[in-house]
Amino acid sequence: MTNLNATEAIEKLSAEIGENIYIDVAK
Repeated sequence: MTNLNATEAIEKLSAEIGENIYIDVAK
């Protein structure tokens, strides 16, 4: 269970970082 939760947290962080980079590039 812990590994799954960690994976979900990493995926969420990656998604947020990806969105931030996309926004910066779009500027």
